[in-house]
Amino acid sequence: MENGDEEIYNVGSVDTVSVTEIAEVVSDELGLDPQFEYTGGERGWEGDVPRMRLSIEKLKSTG
Repeated sequence: MENGDEEIYNVGSVDTVSVTEIAEVVSDELGLDPQFEYTGGERGWEGDVPRMRLSIEKLKSTG
């Protein structure tokens, strides 16, 4: 943005994160202690993405 660049970039990290990890962070920040229940087995439901990692190579190329 400082360069006047109107490109679109994925903002992320080189790590992956699970939905459970995200839910735990949100719960901690809200002061909650929920019990998580899962359906669909290890993989989840059809089309589910159990771990997500966006490509940040374009962003990294800007320095």
